[in-house]
Amino acid sequence: MIKRRFVNGVAFIALTVVAAVLGGAARRAPVQRQQVVFDYPAQFSVAGLAETADLVVVGTVGDTVAKELDFGGDGPRNPDDPTEGVPIAFVEVSVDRVLQGKAGDLLTVATLDTGLIVAERDAGLREGAKVLLFLRAETPKSAPGITVVDSHYSIVNVTQGIFDVQDERVIPRNPEIVSLSVLASDSKLEPGDPVLEIEGSTREFSLDEIIGELDD
Repeated sequence: MIKRRFVNGVAFIALTVVAAVLGGAARRAPVQRQQVVFDYPAQFSVAGLAETADLVVVGTVGDTVAKELDFGGDGPRNPDDPTEGVPIAFVEVSVDRVLQGKAGDLLTVATLDTGLIVAERDAGLREGAKVLLFLRAETPKSAPGITVVDSHYSIVNVTQGIFDVQDERVIPRNPEIVSLSVLASDSKLEPGDPVLEIEGSTREFSLDEIIGELDD
């Protein structure tokens, strides 16, 4: 069973941050990883994701080209405390197929830096992986906390916009995506609405089903 409370907001807003020290006593400088929970206007269907995406592509994950702590443009209140910012990794994604929007051969995509953060869902983009991504175009105005790249794409709703592609199977990284077509619950909840509950295993789609839904 998955339980989530949705409020209006944008991706990459950390609601809860808990530092977890990794490594044994032999390490002089143990690595700290943040555990975070995000809130965002949720979607439950492929069509719902597509409505909020500027670009939908099938691509292959390449190198990590930059990393940065995103403080939302305000700067850290305590520069010595990395848990105040959200660790972001910027990876190159080579475009194999464009399903919605327009794109060149190579994209820079922002995702959570999974070396420094533990999210409620797997948000990692691993080199060599083939993925279907629902993306939003970001600029310095829309992402004021990012300074290491001039423009990039962010993943719709942190993990909801990531699908793993295995042959012709397309598997949502986030099990809340349960339908191809728009559901009445897509983005309809307001602050203070009851918690939504979803039960069941992760839904799988075929690539042809996804393409057909986006072409409608």
